[in-house]
This record gives sequence, structure tokens and C-alpha cells, in this order.
Amino acid sequence: EVQLRIAGTELQPETDWISKPLALGDNAFHLTLTSRSGKSVEYSFIVHRAGSQEAYIKSNHPVVSDGFGSSIALSGNALVVGAPWQDGAQGGVNPDPSNAGATDSGAAYLFTRDGSEWTQRLFLKADTPQAGDYFGSGVAILDNWIVVGATRADPSGLDTNPARKGAIYLFGRSPDGTWFQRATLSPDDGAPGNLFGFRVLLTDSLILVGAPAEKTADQSTGAVYLFERDGNEWRLTKRLTAAKPVAGGAFGSALALDRDTLVIGSQKDPTSVAAGGSAYVFVRQADDWVEQQRLEPDRSTAGATFGWSVAVQGDTIVVGAPHVTVNLDAPRGQAYVFERTQDGWKQTAILEAPQPRETVHFGVGLILQPTGLLLGASGDGSAANGLQGDANNHGAPRSGAVYLYTRRASEFTLSTYLKASSPQRGDAFGISIAWSGDTIAAGATFDSRNASGVNPDLNSDMLANSGAVYVLR
Repeated sequence: EVQLRIAGTELQPETDWISKPLALGDNAFHLTLTSRSGKSVEYSFIVHRAGSQEAYIKSNHPVVSDGFGSSIALSGNALVVGAPWQDGAQGGVNPDPSNAGATDSGAAYLFTRDGSEWTQRLFLKADTPQAGDYFGSGVAILDNWIVVGATRADPSGLDTNPARKGAIYLFGRSPDGTWFQRATLSPDDGAPGNLFGFRVLLTDSLILVGAPAEKTADQSTGAVYLFERDGNEWRLTKRLTAAKPVAGGAFGSALALDRDTLVIGSQKDPTSVAAGGSAYVFVRQADDWVEQQRLEPDRSTAGATFGWSVAVQGDTIVVGAPHVTVNLDAPRGQAYVFERTQDGWKQTAILEAPQPRETVHFGVGLILQPTGLLLGASGDGSAANGLQGDANNHGAPRSGAVYLYTRRASEFTLSTYLKASSPQRGDAFGISIAWSGDTIAAGATFDSRNASGVNPDLNSDMLANSGAVYVLR
């Protein structure tokens, strides 16, 4: 009699093994056979999951310079898309999208999937939109909650200060499935122009909000605010800053959380070199969050914006620096891998585009999961389309790409090179990314096609920077 374990799970006699949903690309599995005597033999194998583009999504009423896709969030069969430069003075849930006024007030959209079909369900605005609110700067979704950041909103509803402090808007779903605005949150101590809502992160019990221009001692250093859930109410419980705040550091410009480890990007931190950037690791101790370590690459370079994006899972952190230059060339970008050790976090690897070109912006977005790493490169210039195209093709500058890596412990192997189905110059595909189960979404903020809805017919007409989102599965 032999005991069989696949991916750590014991397989009972005469039963089938069913894997979890496989991510696109290579998925590593381990099979262990153990005899009655206790002798074990381990085998490793790779299952490759192919995929394809499931949807090309535009808003139902696209307008020039909406910025649709600047921020995205994906949870199962629900996709939220931010469009912070969308115009319109009518607020609430599903107002008239053709309403004029309130330039750059911003909007957010909810799309849901049934089978493989995506449909726009919600068009969200602040209850009292104001010009320049930038509602949709950050978005998050989980279960019956949607959070939307508006970095220049005035929570009082009065447009009395040109440097407003920002707010987040909470939308909830009632038992009958109806969505409504439940609350508007903004810290009482927030300073005008602090960009509160630039990043938002949502869990079952926490909302984390980045305010990268927040002031400490009259200097713009940045902060992160934590709201905790009490039933259907959320209350501010913590304001995090660096132990040694750095003027102009943009602390809070990126957020990542895994259990009791929180990573905060500070992309303009000039401590070592001008705008070299850093990232801060906080750990939860009882009811408090304590700064554990400040991360920098082993070799900092000016203007690298290390900390533009961050990701954490288990004992691994990845930090993006999309403006790293190599040999004084244009910014190609890199991503840095750190591992937790007894002596703290140590840099163990550097990832970069396998075909580096000028202005790739490799690392502009990161998502880390137990089996893989998703990485955005919004400046990639290949004109290849779909999956595994020719990365050496240089026909579509700044069209953008997404890289999928297979992860085994702290080792990352490039698995899949993802491009839009019809990449166009300047689309910036991959400037925002999301990953849930076997589904990947990528924003293309500067997509300029004159089309609307899901999988529309494309024509040659242009609608500059209206934006789009691609869903791959």
C-alpha cells in the first residue's frame, strides 16, 4: 500500500484529484509517494494552462480623456474600473452618463461575468461630483463592498479650497442586490492636497488608504490610514507614517498586504539618491502596526521610483522600480525580490524584461500569489498580439505588455508574455493589473478606439485616451 500526496493533499483510495483553478502559464505541482515502510519518493511536474482574451471592455458611454482603466480591481466574476478624468455633474448610482459639467469629477464602473459574458452593471459617481475630484483614482471590491478613492474630493461637498484633501466612497449591496452609496470617509486631520484615496486596499476587516502627499510637521511626506470594520460601519483606527518621514517621499503611493505583513511604497524617497525610492515593511503586533524595515535595492539609482508598486505573499516581497535606467539609457524598469530571513528582509533577485528596450516601464504594477507573479510593463513597444507573441517586434511603441511568472518559493520563471489583441501605439496596456483565480485583467488607460461596451466592433475612428480594459482567462 502506497500513500499518495499531490500538492500537499493526501489522495484517498479510488478518488480523483481535482486541482484548484490553474493560472495562465506554467503551474508547478509536487507528487509524493510514501510506502508503508516510510520511504518516500517525490516527483515534480508542470501543468501548462493556455488562455485567451475573453473580453475587450470600454465604458458604455466613452468620452475623450476619461482615463477608463487607470485603476482596476477584480474579485471572482466582478470587475471594478476607475475612470478618474470622466466628466459629469450628476451623482449617485447609475446617473445619466451623458450629463455634462464637473470636468474630471471621475467615475467607476462595475462589470460582472456570467459564464464568459461580461456586462456593465453599475456606473458610479460621487453623490455630489465636483470638478477635479478624480473619483476613481483607486478602486477595490470584495463581496458586498466597493471602495472608490477620489484624491481631490471635498468631503463637505463644498468646493471652497483648490487643494482639497480627498475622500473614499463606500458602496454597499443590500440583500435584494441593490447597490447604494453607504458612506464617505476622510480623516479629520487630513491636510489639503494630501491625495487621500490615491491607493485603496480592501479586506474583510480593513480598508487601507494611501495619502502620498500627506503632511507631517509641515512637510509633504505621505501617510496611510487604516479603517476597521464594525458590522456595516467603518471607523478610522490608525494613521501610519515612516518612523523617519522623508519630505517628498510619497509614502503611501503603493500598498500590499498579506496577513500580518504590510508593505508601503515610497516611490520618491530621496534618502539615498534623488527619487530613488524605498518601501517600508510593517508587521501587526497585537492591535498595532509596527515598522519593521525600510527596503532599498542593493544599488539605488536616481529617479528609479523603487516602491512605485509593491507585492507581498508569505515570506516574499517584490518591489517595482519602473523608471530604473541601465547604462544611462531610457527607463526600462526592474522588479526586486526580497526574502524574509532571521536577520530581516534580504534582496535575493532582480527581474527585468527579457528583451529590454527603451521606456518599457517594467514593474509599473505587481501582483504576487503563491504560485505566480503578475507584472505590468506599460511602456513595452512590441506590436505582437495575444499570448506568447514576438517580444522583439518593435512596431507599437508604448503599447504595453504584462508578464506572468511561475513561482516556486523565491524562484521566478517567465511563463507567459501577454499583449492586447490589437496593440496600438501609446495604449499603456498593463498600466493597471488585477488577478483573481484564473482571470487576469489589464487596463489600457490611453486606448483611443472609438467604441463602447463589451467586445465591440472596432473601427478606425479615434477617441483619444478614452481607455479600455482587457480580460484574459
